[in-house]
Amino acid sequence: MTSVRDAESVATDLRFAVPPLPPLHVSRPRLLTRLEQATGCALILVCAGPGAGKTVLLADWVRRGTAPVTWLALTREDDDPPRFWRQFLEAAQAAGQEFPPVA
Repeated sequence: MTSVRDAESVATDLRFAVPPLPPLHVSRPRLLTRLEQATGCALILVCAGPGAGKTVLLADWVRRGTAPVTWLALTREDDDPPRFWRQFLEAAQAAGQEFPPVA
């Protein structure tokens, strides 16, 4: 039997996992090129309305590239700054990012 903590761990691990590409998706070469050009940046932010294909674009880009990526899938509950930053740091650490200790 799976414990509540185990179920939470699985849910958290899925939040840090790049989702699979749908079997039929439209490749967006111009946007993929723009993302590739931005790989030297510390942070890339993609903004667009619901249903615009942000997740599919980024999942496609991650699978094509070699840049280190921290993935965090957000929910409505993450509209709480302490929770968001805790999840962000967990995602970054899961991706192998290191942070200096807080003084």
